[in-house]
Amino acid sequence: MMISFDRYEDELLYSCLARNRLRSGTISHKAFIKDVFGTEGFSASVDLQPGIGGLISNLPVGSTITAEQIIFQNTMYLFHTAFRNVVQSKAIYNELAINNGRDIHNSIGLMSSSIRPNSHFMFCPLCAREDMESLGEFYFRRIHQISGIMVCGKHGIWLNQSQVLLYPSNSYVFEAASPINCDLRSIRKVDDTKILKQYRSLTNCMESLLNTKYPNREVEWFFRCYKNAIKRKGYTSIKGRVNQKQIQSEFLDFYGEPFLLSVQSSVEAESNWLRLFFQRHRRYFHPIRHLLVIQFLGLSLEEVFYNDHSADSAYLPNKPKRKIMKKTMTEEYKSKAMKERHNEWLRLKTENPQLGMNDLRKLSPKTYAWLYLYDRQFLFEHAPQKVGSRGGQVRVDWKQRDRETLEKVTKAFETLRHESGRPNRVTASRIQEVIGEKCLQKKHLDKMPATKKYLESIVETPERFGERRIQWAINEMQKDGEPMLWWRVIRRAGIFRKEPADWIGNCII
Repeated sequence: MMISFDRYEDELLYSCLARNRLRSGTISHKAFIKDVFGTEGFSASVDLQPGIGGLISNLPVGSTITAEQIIFQNTMYLFHTAFRNVVQSKAIYNELAINNGRDIHNSIGLMSSSIRPNSHFMFCPLCAREDMESLGEFYFRRIHQISGIMVCGKHGIWLNQSQVLLYPSNSYVFEAASPINCDLRSIRKVDDTKILKQYRSLTNCMESLLNTKYPNREVEWFFRCYKNAIKRKGYTSIKGRVNQKQIQSEFLDFYGEPFLLSVQSSVEAESNWLRLFFQRHRRYFHPIRHLLVIQFLGLSLEEVFYNDHSADSAYLPNKPKRKIMKKTMTEEYKSKAMKERHNEWLRLKTENPQLGMNDLRKLSPKTYAWLYLYDRQFLFEHAPQKVGSRGGQVRVDWKQRDRETLEKVTKAFETLRHESGRPNRVTASRIQEVIGEKCLQKKHLDKMPATKKYLESIVETPERFGERRIQWAINEMQKDGEPMLWWRVIRRAGIFRKEPADWIGNCII
C-alpha cells in the first residue's frame, strides 16, 4: 500500500508516481511498482499507464480518488480516444483500468504512426519556476509531452528537453522532474509571432481534448463533417469531386511548411496524409492532424463533435440536377428556334475546327442543351471529328539523350573516383544520386547504347570494389608506416572475413 498519493493540475500519472516514490524512500523500482500496482507485472508508461485499477486499491485508506479521475485527468486517454468510436474507447479504458495493457500502444496504432514520440520528457522552465515557488517542486505536464508540441502556449517560449528518457532501457523506472535533470536557466523566446500564434491555437485545442469528454463518434461522422466543410469552402466540384491540389496549396499557405514540419505533419512528403484525409476510409489519423484540419476549415470542436452533419442538406452530395423542361410550343416557333440553333452550332464548329464536342458544348451550353433535347440527330450528324489526345507523348531524341546522359555519367564517375576517405562502391544507383536524377533506368538503357557500354565498364562487382578498397588500405598503411599483414589490411579496408579469399590474397601479394 502507498503511504501517500497527490496530484497536480495537468500532471502525468508517471510524474505523480515518480514524486511519490521519492517521498516513500523506496530505492528498488520493482518494489515500488509492487507497492503501487500490487504486482511486479507492470512497467512505467508515459501517456497510457495500465494497472490503474490496482493503483486505486492500494491508495491510502480514506482516499476518494477514482480510476476514472486518474484516467481522465492524469493520462492521455481523452486525447488519444477523442476521434475513436465507443467500442475502441471502451476497450482502451478497460486496458488501463482493469487489464495489464501491455500491448496497448501497438493495438491502437501509436507504434506504427508516422508521428513519432519525443525521446525525452519536455518541460517549460517558466512553468517549472512558478511551480517551485508555489509548490516547492515541479512536475511533468501532459500538454508538454504531446509529440510535435515544442512551445509553451502560456509563456510563449520554446520547451526544453530534460535528461529523462521517455523509454529508458530499464522500463520499471519512474524518474521525477528535478533541477538536476531539467535545466531551468535556459529560456528561449519564440520570436516568430506567426509560429507562436499557430502553436497557441493548436495547444488550446489540445487542452480541450485533454480535459473534456467529447462524445465518441464513428469515422463516418468525421468524414461527413469535413466533407461538408470543404464543400462550403468551394473545394469540391458540382459532382462532389475534391480539388486536392487547391486544398494542399491553401493548407500550406495557411500554416507554412516550417510549422507543419515541426508538428510532423508535412504535406509535401512522399506519403501525403492530407490527400488521404478527405477520402472515404476507415483509417485512424493522429489527433494532431484532425486539429490541423479542423482549424484550417474554420471549425470548432463543438461543431465537429455535436452538430448533426447528416442534416446538412444544403451541402449533401448528389443534389438533384437542373432539368430542362420541354415547353409547349407551336410548330412555327419550334421551326424558327431550330433554325437559329442549327446556325449557331454550325458557326461554332466552323470558327473552332480544333475543338471537340465537349469544348464546343462549353462555348454555348444552351445551344447544345436545346439541340440535345429537340434535335439530337442534327447534333450528332454535325459533331466535330474526334480530337486526338492533347497529352500525347513527347518524342524523345534518344541519340541526343544518349550523348547528354553519357556526359553526366562520366562527370559523376570522376566525382566518385576522387572522393576522400574510404571508397564507396560505384553502382548505377550511386551514379544517379550524384547526378541528381533517375536517368539510368533499365528500360531506357537499351536506347542509349553508348551510355550503357560505358556504365557496364565502370560499375563495380563486389570483388572489383573489394580490390579497390584493399588498394586504398595499402596506400594508407604505407603512409602511416604500418606492417603489411593481411588481417590488418582487410580490417583497414572494412572487409570482414575469417580467411582471405583468393582475390584478397592476390591484391595483397
